[in-house]
Amino acid sequence: MRRILCIFGLLFILILFLPAQEAVNQSSPAEESTAQQTDTQSIPTAISASPVPEDFARKTLRFRIAAATIYELRDIAAEYGLSADGTADELRARLFAHFGFEPIPKVKGDVSMTIEKAGNVQYFTIENGTKEIRVNGPLEIRFADSQGTIHRISAQYLVFNRDTNEVQAAGNVEYTRETKTRTDIYKGQSIAVNLDESSGVFVDGSFNMEPTGAESRTLIVHFGTLISKSEEVVSLANGSLTACDAIDPHYILRAKKIWLFGSGDWAVVNATLYVGSIPVLWLPFFYYPSKASVFHPVVGFRSRQGGFVQTTTYVAGTQGAEARQSSAFSLQQGATGSFGTYVSRTQTTTEQSDTSSLAVLVDAYSSLGAFAGLRGKSASRLPVNLSWLVGVGLSRSVFLESTGYYSPYDWAGNYKSVWNDWKFGSIALPVRFVTSFEASSRRNASGLSWKVSLPFYSDPFIDQDFLDRKESYDFFSIFGGASSTVSERTSFVQKASLSWSWRAKNTQKPLTFNLSNLSSSLSWKSKYASTSGMTAAQLRLNAVNPQRHFFYPENARVVDTTFSASGIIARSNAASLGWTTSNAMYIEDRFYSFAWQKPQDIDFKSWYWLLGSRNNASLNSQLSVEKAALDFQFSSGVSGQVQYRPYLYDERVSPTTVHPFKLADYGYNTASWNAGTSIIWSPLRNIDMLAASKLQYSLSGKIAMVSYEGLDGSGVNANPVYKLNWLSWDDTMIRDHSILAELAAKIGSTSERLSFKIALPPLLENYTFSLSSAAGIASFGAAYIISRQSSLADLKSTSLAGNVSLQPLKQLRFAANAAWDFDANAPLSVSADITAWSFNARFTAQKANGYTFKSGSWIQDGTQYFRPSTVSLSWKPVLMMKPPQDISDKLVWYFEFGSALSLSQNLIQYTNAIFGSDFRISLKNSGGLSLDLSVSSINKSFWRYYAGLLPVAGDLDPEIYKRNFFNDLLDSLSIWDSARLQRTLFKLQKLSLTLAVDAHDWDLAGSIAAGPTLITPDTGRPYYQMDVSFSIAVTWKDISAIKSSINYSEGAFRE
Repeated sequence: MRRILCIFGLLFILILFLPAQEAVNQSSPAEESTAQQTDTQSIPTAISASPVPEDFARKTLRFRIAAATIYELRDIAAEYGLSADGTADELRARLFAHFGFEPIPKVKGDVSMTIEKAGNVQYFTIENGTKEIRVNGPLEIRFADSQGTIHRISAQYLVFNRDTNEVQAAGNVEYTRETKTRTDIYKGQSIAVNLDESSGVFVDGSFNMEPTGAESRTLIVHFGTLISKSEEVVSLANGSLTACDAIDPHYILRAKKIWLFGSGDWAVVNATLYVGSIPVLWLPFFYYPSKASVFHPVVGFRSRQGGFVQTTTYVAGTQGAEARQSSAFSLQQGATGSFGTYVSRTQTTTEQSDTSSLAVLVDAYSSLGAFAGLRGKSASRLPVNLSWLVGVGLSRSVFLESTGYYSPYDWAGNYKSVWNDWKFGSIALPVRFVTSFEASSRRNASGLSWKVSLPFYSDPFIDQDFLDRKESYDFFSIFGGASSTVSERTSFVQKASLSWSWRAKNTQKPLTFNLSNLSSSLSWKSKYASTSGMTAAQLRLNAVNPQRHFFYPENARVVDTTFSASGIIARSNAASLGWTTSNAMYIEDRFYSFAWQKPQDIDFKSWYWLLGSRNNASLNSQLSVEKAALDFQFSSGVSGQVQYRPYLYDERVSPTTVHPFKLADYGYNTASWNAGTSIIWSPLRNIDMLAASKLQYSLSGKIAMVSYEGLDGSGVNANPVYKLNWLSWDDTMIRDHSILAELAAKIGSTSERLSFKIALPPLLENYTFSLSSAAGIASFGAAYIISRQSSLADLKSTSLAGNVSLQPLKQLRFAANAAWDFDANAPLSVSADITAWSFNARFTAQKANGYTFKSGSWIQDGTQYFRPSTVSLSWKPVLMMKPPQDISDKLVWYFEFGSALSLSQNLIQYTNAIFGSDFRISLKNSGGLSLDLSVSSINKSFWRYYAGLLPVAGDLDPEIYKRNFFNDLLDSLSIWDSARLQRTLFKLQKLSLTLAVDAHDWDLAGSIAAGPTLITPDTGRPYYQMDVSFSIAVTWKDISAIKSSINYSEGAFRE
């Protein structure tokens, strides 16, 4: 508070002092001329015509050479009998050497001067010894200082004081100051600038400060007088600001005083905002920082919460970048701001991210209540990421009345405020609260990382009520935040986790360990509170009670871990022996939540404790015999899983059997000793085009297995029986026993593959032949299987399938697939597909059940054979007129038309014929107008247009339902006749019209949408009704917080 009062005092002194300072700077021309001649020997009204000594002529020639163009240098060289060949630098060096001139020396402050263009250059030494360079124009001069700052001046007349590094210019002056981060341009009639101090005076000028980032619009400042300029601040008098680049700006902010800070902030005093020529807002003082400030108020209104004020005050640090937005009023990349009643130097972005923050949150809602909290975040330089939030809310129930408005006063509460409390077991508090604590490690070379997340929410609706909040980033964003974007929370998890990975540095025998998870967690879910026994008034109160849904603890994973390890025991060029292990274990406490009908019932009673584990360990070896082209692979290992409940609450009444949970545990528990081997022979590996060919033998299974067999008796306490099974030659212990022969060839762009796989006993015999070939535009594939369906069945053909495709062009493709049914000795399925650019057609025939039409529906007729099944067509044409590359200043129109038409016809139940259509038309112009129209419709009885081609099916005679396609289409377009719209088979699904207009400084967006909505009345049949919605929004480009919108849907206007 003392700081703010001091700042107000300083501002008051500045406001009193600046008018007096302005009076000094606005003295008469005569007084100004006298002051300049007395104090600074500045710009004379005319150059003296008195004779100059000879030595002065030589010095003038020196500067004449320095400012001359290449053509003038050639003339000077020819005049003095020197060669005129070479570049400008070579000619200049030749002339300097001829006359014995030295290059122009560095001036005070290490400022170098380059005359890029001049009509006449003169050198003077004043009686007091001051040295000046006077240049007549049109002139262009460049100054560069030791800090890398470039000063460019173009004018009609200029005087440069070499001793004081002061530049005075007159006549259509344009002064440009370039640094590594920004470029400032000043324009005026006269200027006096000190190059060392970067300060000066401008008369009748303008200032164009371009953002350093990719901003689409630039802040343009016009001013009467530049009072002072330094590295920190530019002070202007009688100025105006706008980001509109029109000759007559559509809006402008006129101010008595303007300050432009080096950080990108700016401030004005006694300012008026004009839209056109109409004053719409007066600001006695306005400050717009480019970065976040301390105090961030937001004022708004929501229908349920009522009017509200949300405030965020940063006790430490500043507003994070994620809470801010860009604006054309910002003077730096990504610069945003917020309204404040003080002026302060804002920190840079890098500084902001490297500092901790602590914010105080205080909100008030006219209908709902109030909220207060603390929010913090650690600096990025710390080794730990920290963020936290603690908040407490005081709220009352808000009812939706029959009038359509919300009110905290209702008959259910005797028209008094009903304040909400929070109940949890035996605890009852008069407030709602939220806490959140997040801590995690930053990335480090040790491979260790951890994270702790401890949120807690008193009820599922506290996010909606109190955490849907914003922070202002400029004055105008104070007003907003009307829309709600936060939904009801249904669950949250409190968890602490740790992970670690490690790898040995020995490259010959690598060893790795990975602890992917070691955690402990508590999971919460929400459920409905019981309303049993409530009166009508109590039910209405419960309907708006935040704990009508309440959070309850579902389960606690006391320990949950997953880890793995691997290593190499021995390795050589031809062989290797390694090991791997993976493990997962957990301890869980599941709470008996079914007994908790209200939050007061929560007692953390356990339903069961569960201990679980999954483990696997194996040895893997590989041997390669290069000369014989053989590879041997062998693996052996043990695996097991176990689940056990040391405590189980049996919720059943008078149970007589083992609890289902225990039966699930018994069946889950198993262990096995596994082994597998494979031998791969690749005799053609040295032939490139046949290198992938191989012959492989595989055998894998279980050497021993422990599995659940059943119970040793009946009753609640019956015990499980497990059996140890040793290796046996049957399909329960042998998983794979096969031989695979594969011949693969790759010749140029073609590839062929032929394979033959045999499943050997004890597995059921199975022989698979497969062939694939791809060459250029064509590809082919086939598979044939001979198998034995059971041990007593005969060996016979099981399936034959094939596919072929042809693609002569990139957008033209033909494909077909077929399968043969050996049981019926008939085709099983056939499909053909054609794709040509945006058109696609597909036909399918398959073995399927037959149907007939009886009593208004399709029923099976008992037949099953190969028959035509479906036909589908689709077409997606697009017509586009692209704009020309160079549209100059002419208004150019262009459009795009797109559609998607599809038809799916069932050939068995032919009344299932659906036609869908989507049309989209987009019209745009180079002036920023965009109009989009989209229409979607569906026709679910398209078969009626070609009913004469369809056969009679049972009770259905398609001729009776025949329709004329063109008449029906015309009816669908008759939007003025509701009877015809109801009669047509084309039903509108969605109609949408969107308009966007770029109005230079404003964005106008409007949309209207219409579609059918199913209405289910209390009596009578349901029916569809056209639902229309529209929205209109106008947004100011430069300050997006200034906007207005209207939304209409479901028969009502909304926020």
